[in-house]
Amino acid sequence: MLIKHNLPASAGFLELAIVPIKTLLSDTDARAVLSRFLGSALVMNDNNGAGDMTLEQVSANFPDFLQPSMLVQIDNELVKIK
Repeated sequence: MLIKHNLPASAGFLELAIVPIKTLLSDTDARAVLSRFLGSALVMNDNNGAGDMTLEQVSANFPDFLQPSMLVQIDNELVKIK
């Protein structure tokens, strides 16, 4: 995964708990994954303040929008990014 932090790519799901959405969106491949799962609402419009949240926080606060099972699917795709 191309996210700029000190964790190895194998950290997997942990990244969804600590990496802000805006960091994920700064990577073209990660942005494409989020867009595929979440659509343009979250990806294109950061006026909602979600960019500073992690995906795990979004899921906890808005489970109807981002179900925990979807977090696993997103994580599975993000860890494939090299």
